[in-house]
Amino acid sequence: MRQEPNELIGEGLPRRGAQRLIPPFPRTERGGFSLVELSIVLLIIAVVLVPLGKFVTDSTGAYSGLSTSINETSRSLVVLDRIVDELITGNFTSVAPAVPTNSESIEFQKIVDTQNGLPVFGNPIHIELIPLESDTTNGVDDDGNGLVDECGIRIWEDKPPVSLSPEAEDVATIICGNLAKSGLRFTRVGATLKIEVTFQQLRGHGEAPGTFTLRSSVKMRNNS
Repeated sequence: MRQEPNELIGEGLPRRGAQRLIPPFPRTERGGFSLVELSIVLLIIAVVLVPLGKFVTDSTGAYSGLSTSINETSRSLVVLDRIVDELITGNFTSVAPAVPTNSESIEFQKIVDTQNGLPVFGNPIHIELIPLESDTTNGVDDDGNGLVDECGIRIWEDKPPVSLSPEAEDVATIICGNLAKSGLRFTRVGATLKIEVTFQQLRGHGEAPGTFTLRSSVKMRNNS
């Protein structure tokens, strides 16, 4: 008996006229998005992103404002500590005025040495509020830096000859320049000298500056 050769489909070349056992991959037609669909997608994205962007912007502004406030408070504490350091070695009996009440300046002598176990006091020291604008009574930002009627704190040693304001021979330092009007006050209560300093704080563009107050106190030496 004559055996016909096997017909292999998918191996080698099929014989002419053989049928394919693997059906062809069906063709599908896929169109693009319509204009309406694109509009809906863009609208959804806008609805999500606009509040998110506002949240990020507000959060960044809040962080920036908080950081600025913390930095300003830290610098202000340094100023207050400087005043306390000057006063803490001062002689209470040398204070002028003797009993200050909301005084914007104070004069005193501080210990510079000791002899035979007794303190030696040096030249008079002045701590005072000074104007830093041409007019600190008009309620206007005269120099355009955002602060209104700003004042500063000046500390100076009055070397001979004695004078009412710093001369060439005196050592004067302005330790702060963003105080409010009447922003430095000394008040004596019993044996304690109270200190109150009011600082100005910049706000947004076109807004009036804010203020905050720091307080401290010191007991000066009562050596005669």
